[in-house]
Amino acid sequence: MGRTGGRQKRTRSEFEIQLKKDILSKKRNDGTPYSEKSVDTFINNIVKISPHFLEKSEVMVNLKWLEDHKKVIDWLNTALTRNGYPYSIQSKLSIYQSIIVGMNTIGYGEDKLSPYWKERDTLRGQKDVAVANKESFDTQTAKNQKAVLDGVSKEDIFELISKLEIEAFNDEFDLINRKKLMIATILAIHTEFPFRNDLADMKVISEDNYKKLVETGDDKLFNWLIVVKKDEYRFVLNKFKTQRKYGMIVGEVENDTTKNTLGLWLINGQKGEYLFTKDEDQPLTRNNISVLLSTETKKYFKLPLSTTILAKVFNEAEGSYTEMTAEKIAKIKKQSYLRGHNPLTRIIYYTSRH
Repeated sequence: MGRTGGRQKRTRSEFEIQLKKDILSKKRNDGTPYSEKSVDTFINNIVKISPHFLEKSEVMVNLKWLEDHKKVIDWLNTALTRNGYPYSIQSKLSIYQSIIVGMNTIGYGEDKLSPYWKERDTLRGQKDVAVANKESFDTQTAKNQKAVLDGVSKEDIFELISKLEIEAFNDEFDLINRKKLMIATILAIHTEFPFRNDLADMKVISEDNYKKLVETGDDKLFNWLIVVKKDEYRFVLNKFKTQRKYGMIVGEVENDTTKNTLGLWLINGQKGEYLFTKDEDQPLTRNNISVLLSTETKKYFKLPLSTTILAKVFNEAEGSYTEMTAEKIAKIKKQSYLRGHNPLTRIIYYTSRH
């Protein structure tokens, strides 16, 4: 018997489908195309707020309802989310950007777009002030992250890695808990590499075999952990959030904790061609890694860790920006490169807010 319960996926209207195609065919101001993920966000934002301005059961067939900018802006300034919170600065920015892109794509001019531009620019200013003051904005996610950052230190994470490694083996050094060793390895990698959930679908390969794939161009199909030789490893990312801008990220494993834990995992826990898999050899998805990190670390810290939080905990940009040494600047640049963003982004958005 098929599944009958649960939330049914909404069917997109012809107007939504056409709007998505039209936005995808346009270019940003810098000449680059929008990613499909960005366009989906634009469409979803517009659809999400549309019921507040359309008649009940009315299907959205145009954006004419957005012409009443005062009504839309007033609503957004007073509306509450499903959880009962006012919309955050970031959420409002995302919604206004979606409105602007959607209306601009359809052909609306400056007279209709100008009020939304002004609101967006005002919010950007508020966001810049909040960043400069090291505030955590007003999102619940940011508040949750701050609680974790205030309660978990680098030393705590290194201690957990060691604890998990010990608990993963018995006295005869036989692996008795593969999951604990896997979590220890994921954590160890993130103490050195500020990846997002990019370890998902990552494959393990020898350097010689990787070189063969480079010759055919097949190396671009996956993210890789290259085993150069004993205790010498290299990460290559081809699939990551900002790949359109940065192309490829290559990082040598340098820290002893990462090398040692990774070596333990490759010898004792890793199965098949993927770096991290479920017990039935299926590769972990990005969501699997997110859930695994969150649920398992919460058992030890009473607080859930994520790859974003780990990137903030191990951020080299902490401290006074006016007293940075050449060595520290080099480390920040390296972390920024490995994360797939510029150093200013790392300093502004990945520094713990105290």
